[in-house]
Amino acid sequence: MGLELLVTFNKDDATAVKDFSGNARHAETVTGLIVGSGETIGKAGGFDGSTSEVDFGDILDLGGSADEITVMCRMKYDANAGTKYLCDKDNHFRLSLVSGAGLPTARFEVYIGAAWKTVTGATGLVAGTWYTITGKYDGTDLKVFVDDSEDGTAAQTGNVDASSSDFFVGSSGAADFVDAHIETLAVFSVALSADSIEALDSIPNGIKYEWNAHHKLETGDLVVDNVINTNVQAIVIWEESDVIAHLWPVSDNKFTFSDAPLRVGHIWDTDRQNISYWDNNGHNPEIKWLDGIAQFGDLTDASMEVVVIDKDGIKKGVTWEDANNILAGQVFG
Repeated sequence: MGLELLVTFNKDDATAVKDFSGNARHAETVTGLIVGSGETIGKAGGFDGSTSEVDFGDILDLGGSADEITVMCRMKYDANAGTKYLCDKDNHFRLSLVSGAGLPTARFEVYIGAAWKTVTGATGLVAGTWYTITGKYDGTDLKVFVDDSEDGTAAQTGNVDASSSDFFVGSSGAADFVDAHIETLAVFSVALSADSIEALDSIPNGIKYEWNAHHKLETGDLVVDNVINTNVQAIVIWEESDVIAHLWPVSDNKFTFSDAPLRVGHIWDTDRQNISYWDNNGHNPEIKWLDGIAQFGDLTDASMEVVVIDKDGIKKGVTWEDANNILAGQVFG
């Protein structure tokens, strides 16, 4: 699915905003944020239109050779005048609300050939109403969607320019502050299909799962439903109760959870920051636990502590590098 960033405010923390994509792109600074109730369940970040913003630093440089991007935001605005930014990475991409003679409309822009390329929606957005605003570039067209309906399109080709600017939510960086509540903001390095946009619009709070017993999951846990195909993954973004949790898919495969899902990792809570997985490694299947990881995709840091159970028994307290050397020794002799 190419999920690069997933922001929610369900940790109910107005000083630390986390990335739920599994890529560990957490906010560097948070200013003037107020966390309150979301649309139906969960939380939303309140941006006051004057000082509120979240600065993630220099992340999400998808440019250079990239010709696909999707930005999706579940929001409602309280007031709007001029152009106000839901998110912005200068000279790269941005999603905004634009006011003219009537109600504000949605606008999506990408930076190609040292110039902004723009598509503006036609639907007037009503204050206090929740919408899913999506901007998409697929290398052929720029499109903007309101909820699950295409609202504007403009022909466009070329690769998005690279950028080292900070990525902001709620402003363009100390300016153009949006007066709105944001429940979810996601950035993808692919152009989502219309069907995918419709599906994600229908579950802005994640897919709801209910178990027969206490699920023991926490917000931020990475889970899978198949210990062999660990590409089938989702992030817990909201714990509704001991038996109900809401998950956002981070792959494009289907989920069919049983009564006992496997927790295989966590992002930011150091007490839970780990990965455990089963690897069908030819004639030597292994079960491994890795501690102290910063992001789910990074398994190369030699300082990681590992426990490995394989055909030769249990090896404790070795590094990832040592574990690989052990396996190489077993294979090559």
